[in-house]
Order: sequence, then structure tokens, then C-alpha cells
Amino acid sequence: GVNVNVVSWPDISEYPDSVLYATKFKPLGNGKPTKLYNDADHTIIDRQMGWLKKSELDGVAIQRFVGSIGRSVTITQESHLTNVKNAAEANGRLFYICYDLNGSDASIVDRIELDWVYEIEQIRALTSSPNYTTVDGKPVVEMWGIGYNVGADEQQCLDMIHFFQDRGCYVIGGTPRDWRSNTSASPSYTAAYKALDAVSPWTVGVYNTPAGATSYLTGYMTADKAYCDINGMDYLPVVFPGSGNWLSADGSFSQTDRKGGGLLWQQVLNAKSLGLTSVYYAMLDEFEEGTNLINGAVDYFDIPTNEYFETFAKDGVWTSSDYYLRLAATAAKMLRGDIPKTTDIPIPYSTGPLYYRNSFESRTTTFTQNGTTSTRVMKIDPCFFNPQLKESSGVSGSTVKIVNELGYTKSGIYSTKITGSANSATKATYSYKIADTKIDINANLQLTFWKYTVDELGKYTSVDLVLKSGKKLSSLPAFTDNNGVAMNPNQPRGVIGVGQKFTCQIGKDELIGDQITGIVIAYDHPIESGTFTAYFDDVIIEYGEGNGVPTAITSVGNDHSALVYSNDGQIHIDNLLPESNVAIYSLSGQIQWKGQSSSTRLSVPAHSGFYLVRIQRKGTDGYRDQSEKVVVP
Repeated sequence: GVNVNVVSWPDISEYPDSVLYATKFKPLGNGKPTKLYNDADHTIIDRQMGWLKKSELDGVAIQRFVGSIGRSVTITQESHLTNVKNAAEANGRLFYICYDLNGSDASIVDRIELDWVYEIEQIRALTSSPNYTTVDGKPVVEMWGIGYNVGADEQQCLDMIHFFQDRGCYVIGGTPRDWRSNTSASPSYTAAYKALDAVSPWTVGVYNTPAGATSYLTGYMTADKAYCDINGMDYLPVVFPGSGNWLSADGSFSQTDRKGGGLLWQQVLNAKSLGLTSVYYAMLDEFEEGTNLINGAVDYFDIPTNEYFETFAKDGVWTSSDYYLRLAATAAKMLRGDIPKTTDIPIPYSTGPLYYRNSFESRTTTFTQNGTTSTRVMKIDPCFFNPQLKESSGVSGSTVKIVNELGYTKSGIYSTKITGSANSATKATYSYKIADTKIDINANLQLTFWKYTVDELGKYTSVDLVLKSGKKLSSLPAFTDNNGVAMNPNQPRGVIGVGQKFTCQIGKDELIGDQITGIVIAYDHPIESGTFTAYFDDVIIEYGEGNGVPTAITSVGNDHSALVYSNDGQIHIDNLLPESNVAIYSLSGQIQWKGQSSSTRLSVPAHSGFYLVRIQRKGTDGYRDQSEKVVVP
């Protein structure tokens, strides 16, 4: 059997196979074996800390559960604590200890003291590390659970707070949301709260929408901040990207969608409105509750085919697996004032090579509650996102919907079916937007999709793209599929009774610099009447195999661009500013070339493959990062 205690799934594509372990799950949707890792392994920790460095997030809090600590001291060379310390030092990141008080008992104070003095300070020497987090020179320690029913009463919490402060520490308390009113705690924990250096109320499960986050701002955060100011305490709000679906005891179902980062972004905006410059991100790698920022499964292709796990794409927005790390880092910069405040998320959902992938998959999950077994169908792909009928003329009974019909899919068990009846010889069109998107068009970008044509009029259906400029792919005759057929649905495409893959190179000519704002499935054939039916699957937007077309790299708020392109086995960068720092990475994160430009042009030999290019230009106030893009040599 398989023991499952996580609701979301990690993206394992960038971990070395040597540190992955086989599982009893069926293969992933992409056909590869389903494997997992040991999160205490030094290779895993170093890779994850490297991602933090790349995204420019400050560091981590090490969650340390108190249930078994402090009962004895064992000296071992290998420890996940030491592994985190070494990885933080190697990657220039910060870290500190966060004790989770769940499992406290009558001996908790003695056990905490023993653990801190011998394990943390002496054996592992964590607080001696130059990368251990400090505030005003004081080592930071957090105690999560003060005020909760976790087994530690107010006096025990006070004793632990004073112990840490007597050892020169800065103490953060993880508390309930209503800590000021003590409605979650009996008896009152007011004395413990006031003894803290900082209060950090827990918010996961408190709200599940951007509007709910803003209500929390007015209902709790404003008064929390004022209370802390009056009592000489710091205020550290908890913000989170999303969380798992919850089934309550009364049978109600609570779903928290990430909203393509909108939930996280709104929470950081709320913190900034109070003048705060720091927040606590929950959590880096919490797959148990689905709050993970770190690289996670995006869609059907990334999770086992025999289980339901939540994906980043379940809310309808396809993002890269590293998106939430990039988003959290950008939000932190906005919070600190390094970039301007904006209500719109200023980074792309993906930096390539894959920008969108939709196989329209959902998964049926079974659960038992109060002796009753029920099922629920949950999305794991973007499926439809803000769908809208765009045009319907000269047709009847027309629909575009996701179906589970055997024999009409390329991946999984679902596909999108367009069907209807054309009954006009002058105008018979049907156009249905299945998704809003935000995908910038750069060189070599391509659209691919799988189509199964059922009948003669089904040939006159296709995938169309709506562009920010007001153009549609279907209105541009120069853009054709892999068979040379224009992308207008009024051109026949497909063979009856056959599933086929179609490709269109969209990253060229007049579309460079435009943006895809919508994906449409359409019918257009006014010449004859009858029934039209076709199925679509695996709609993908990604970098293709084109070569040699420049890609502009532009930083947010900066009008200077560098042109990145490839030919003759080299990556070329033109229009560089003098003394720009340039780094070229493989997709696994390995540096292929690093140096400083001495002229406006740079050429670097490269093997065939995908690469990430990072440019730091020198300004009057130091170096400024430019966005990362992928070039294909």
C-alpha cells in the first residue's frame, strides 16, 4: 500500500536522480516513474537553498517540533540542522530556529532549555554561524503555538520566553489570529504575548480569497499593529500563497485557490499599507497543507496518475513550478521599497521554456466522513478559466465543454469537445474563449495542440489566440500550421477519425512583443450546413525549435533592452551596457558562463539546449537585475 499524508506534490524534475527514491505510485502523467526525496538530505537542502539564492529570498525558519526533543542529546556528524546551516552559508541565505510547541508537556521548559543549549548552541553551533538570523545582534528564535491548545500553558510559555531572552535572543511568538482578545486561549496569555519581541499571528485557514485577506486587514491587522506599537513589540504578519482543500466536520468544503499569485500579492500589499517591511511566508516546503512556495507540481503531467494531488494550475492559471518563489521574492522587494508598489503582479507566470499546458484533466477523489463515502471531481489542469462565449452566428445547439469520452483524448481521460449545427450559408461561426492568459510573445514561441476530427464540418474547427494588440491569430494568414494551412478555422484541418498534432510558430514577425490574452476554440464555415464535432487536447505554448531570432530582455520599470539570440552554436547578447554582469545557466541551475561585459556585444559558445540568461546592468545606484529569458541555441 501507499501511505499518503501530503495534499500537494513536489516538482522533482530538477533533483539529481541519485537522491530520489522509488515509490509505489503509478507513473507521473508524463510517463516517468514517480519518485520522492528525503528532505533532510544535504543534496536536497543545498539545491533548495540554491533556489532561494536564485530568487533572492532571504532565508528560512527551521520548523523544529518539540514532541521528542530535549530528552537526550546524541552527537552525530550528519544532521538536517547542520545540513541547513551549511547550505545557508554556501548560498548566502539566512536561517533561524522555529520551535513548534505542538506536543508540549509538563517537561517542555526543561526540554527546550536542554535542546537549545546543547543541540543548537553547542553541538550544531547554529547561532555561531554568520548566517544565523539576528535582530540588533540578537539571535532570532520563534515559538509557534503560544495561545493555542498545544500543551504549554501561559507560565510555561513565559518561562521559555524569558529563558531565550536571558540568553540574548530575540523571540517571535506564533499566535492565533485573535491573540489580543484571547478568545482562542483559556486562561489568558496576555502576559506571554507582551513579553515577546514580536508577534506573528497564524493566518492559514483564516481566509481563502484576496477579499478575505483585505477583510482581515481591517478586522485584525490594523489593530494588531497599533497594539504592538504601543507595547514596544514588532509585528510580523503571516502570508501564504494558498492551501489545501479542507473538508469540515459539518460536511462543508473549503477550497483555497492561489489565484495565479493574486492571494499572496494582496496579502503583501496589505502588509505594506501598514508600513511594514517584513512578513513571514508560510511555508517554503509545506506539501502536507499545500502552502508550499518551493517548486511544486503544476499540472496533470507532474503528479501520479492514480492519486489526486493539488497542483498550481488547479485555479485555472498555468505557472512554472518556480513561479511562487519568484513571486515571493518580488513581493518582498515591493515590501522593502526596492521596486514600486503595484496592484498588478509585475512578473510573468513563466520564464520558459514552457508557458502554458492544458490537457483539461480533473481527478475523482474519494473520502469518507461520518461513515459515509463520497466522491468529488477536482481540477488538476487549468481546464477553463474565465470562459466566455465570443461569437455565435448561424449555428444552433453549439457548445464547447470538457468531456470524459473514451477514445477522444491524447493525455489522461478528458478532452475539450466542440459540437453544434451549422444552418446558414452566409455566416456560420462559433467562438468560445476557454482561458484568459498573460503570455508575452518572444522569438521561437510556438502553439501546439492535438485534434480529433469526427465529421466533415469538424475539420473547420481550430484553436485561436486573442492578443493584447487586438489581433487574433486566425486573422493573420502568414501564420500557418505544420502543414502550411493558415490558422483560421475556415481552413480545413484534420482527417476524419484520426487524432493529429498541429503546430504553429507564433514567435515571429509582427507578433514579437505582443501578448496572448486568451485561448479560443472556434468553428467557421458558412458554405454548407450540418453537424460539426471535434475534440481538442494538450494545448501547449512553449519555445519551439527555431533558431537565431533575437529575444529582448527588459527589466521591470527599465526601458533598456539587451538582445539575446543564438546561431552557429553560440549565444549572442547585443546592446549590452558597459560593465554589465552576465551569467548563463542551464535549466538545472548549473553556470555555463559568468563574467562582465567589456563591450556592447558578447558571444558565448553553447551546446544545443535551453539556457537561462541573467543580466545585471550597472546604474547610478549599483547593479540592477534584468529579467531572465530562455534562448535556444
